[in-house]
Amino acid sequence: MTLVELVEAGLTGRDERVAVRFGGRTVTYRELAGRTARLARHLHALGVRPGDHVAVHMDRSDDLVAALVAIVRAGAVYVPVDPANPPERVRHLLRDSGARVVVADEALAAVPAGTGAVVVCPGREDDRRALAEHPETPPAVALGPDDPAYTIYTSGTTGQPKGCRNTQQGVANRLLWMQERFPLGPADRVAQKTPYGFDVSVWEFFWPIVAGASIVVARPGGHTDPAYLARLLREESVTVTHFVPSVLGMFLRHPRAAACGALRYVFASGEALPVATMRQFYEVYGTGADAPELHNLYGPTEAAVDVTHWACRPDWEEPTVPIGRPSPTPASTSSTSGCGRCRRAPPARSSSAAGRWPSATTAAQS
Repeated sequence: MTLVELVEAGLTGRDERVAVRFGGRTVTYRELAGRTARLARHLHALGVRPGDHVAVHMDRSDDLVAALVAIVRAGAVYVPVDPANPPERVRHLLRDSGARVVVADEALAAVPAGTGAVVVCPGREDDRRALAEHPETPPAVALGPDDPAYTIYTSGTTGQPKGCRNTQQGVANRLLWMQERFPLGPADRVAQKTPYGFDVSVWEFFWPIVAGASIVVARPGGHTDPAYLARLLREESVTVTHFVPSVLGMFLRHPRAAACGALRYVFASGEALPVATMRQFYEVYGTGADAPELHNLYGPTEAAVDVTHWACRPDWEEPTVPIGRPSPTPASTSSTSGCGRCRRAPPARSSSAAGRWPSATTAAQS
């Protein structure tokens, strides 16, 4: 199974369902399918072929969603180049990735254009006319499970940024595991607020499409503003969201966090999740049948997003929150054996079971 196969299946048969919500605008699945097919064909007309790197230099918006989906449908490899980066880093990422084509916002086109790349701005008049000439059917692409889907660069805090490529199958497995473990449906709305230069954003973009749910896109920079996030999650009835633990702590301290009553699943990763933050989550949302679930995820950029998972518990009395066990996909490359310092953390019981969580005493003995 490949990511492009999952995307094509997700865009089929859901024409009038809302796929993307951003800034008061909505994009239906039919509109998203048409926009991304035309852009994918335009990329092919520019010489992009399966496996080629195509950089993306855009602010967060519905246009960003369409650009990433189009690159996947073209069989190419998307390379996030966040405009929050300084110009020299942007130029380095473009040079290092070898991307000859960049999809960009018109207001951000100057820096990538200065590298000699071909810059496509879907909002620019000339590009709009060129895109309109293509049919709303995607190009035929033949990809295998080991072909790359994206290349995301590490932060470079210990040296030069390193590009980490992930495979079609690795990403597909990750999305299928999430959909099996945390089933989403048409009524679900997934917040897209992680900067797309971080791999958590991959499932925020593509899991809703696989499931037929809606992507709720946060405004640029909004992912660090607790007041804005509380308003967005509440007003858009978001059911699934992710937080870096430090931001989750700030969000939970906001007086309107408890009013986000539609939440079903909250995921935390990117930093160690403090026990105090986990406890605060249950103080804000409770532990009743309708309370959202909190899940701790871990994975390096080199993996297909996450490799381990642990369902959080309100009765946990240990000093640290476990990273859990490997997610059951081939993307889980970490080993749980051979390290005498590590012990397995017990999984939480199903929420449908009596006594939703085993006692902390029982857990410590597992």
